[in-house]
Amino acid sequence: MMQKKPVTLLCMICSVMLLAACQGGPGSSPGQSSSPPGGQTPLVGISNASTSNTWGKAMWAMLKTELNRAKDENRIRDYIYADAQDSDIKQRSDIEGMLRSGIDILLVSPINAYTLNGTIEKAYDSGIPVVVFDRKCTTSKYTAYVTTDDIKNGELCASRMVALLSAANGSPKGDIVILEGWFGSGTQIERQQGMENILKNFPEIKVLGRMDCRFQREEGRKVMQEFLTQFPKVDGIISQSGESLCGAIQALDASGRQDCKLMAAMDAYNGVLKQIKTGRVGSTCLYPVSIGVEAYHAGMRIFSGETLDKELRLPNTEITRDNIDQYVKMESPDDVWTY
Repeated sequence: MMQKKPVTLLCMICSVMLLAACQGGPGSSPGQSSSPPGGQTPLVGISNASTSNTWGKAMWAMLKTELNRAKDENRIRDYIYADAQDSDIKQRSDIEGMLRSGIDILLVSPINAYTLNGTIEKAYDSGIPVVVFDRKCTTSKYTAYVTTDDIKNGELCASRMVALLSAANGSPKGDIVILEGWFGSGTQIERQQGMENILKNFPEIKVLGRMDCRFQREEGRKVMQEFLTQFPKVDGIISQSGESLCGAIQALDASGRQDCKLMAAMDAYNGVLKQIKTGRVGSTCLYPVSIGVEAYHAGMRIFSGETLDKELRLPNTEITRDNIDQYVKMESPDDVWTY
């Protein structure tokens, strides 16, 4: 340890005054964390939209492991976790409870892009770092947003479908159905926007129907059953969820239909990766479960005094048969997520 040099009383007083000025007080800018005093460790609050799909479960499992490690190493004091269970009312109540408990950082994945704005604003105005992740909100009162570019994911997926239809039919034309994510979630809104950015340029591609599959396999199966009953000919499926697409494939196989052969998805659900490996699905786009850990790291950096960009986007990666071997786990269950 280095030996401290002697200082005068005047220097000590000036140093204290400077430190107080830098740390600010009740009038500090909201959402901006000043440098914590030496040895201070934060209480972290995590509000997760849902674990009703396997991505949500895997994201939380990875984040929980990271939080427990941080707690064991005294990098955080503790954490409070709440699963909103797809309920806007519960999510608002969960966060209110965390604020009363004195959390120092809030990590939040909003169920809906609109309904949680007031609660997020209240947390931000309290002066703590608020890191939104996975699903967006529509208020500007948050400190950072950690995600991938879901508009780009939608564009990649729709472009793949255009290419598949062109190869099968000689030009970009055909009848498709769309399996949506959770209606109103930021993920669904942005992926839909991306798909529309592409599909609007190809009038001979007809969207027969689109339905909410809640990012779930069983919902995908039920919705596809309905589509197959309603439409005598379907050329292709675009799915906002690999899990939902695997459910749709179950319905397709059970029906005996041979017309629907073109498929493209979003996210790296291992079940859909297997279908890409066998050639049945054309592509998907990586949506990493590590996004929760990335949000935690961003929150800690902000808490320690760093200034980060307001939007922190992870890279967009399209997965096809050309690079599938880097991602697929053929011997593992469909529900495995490793990215």
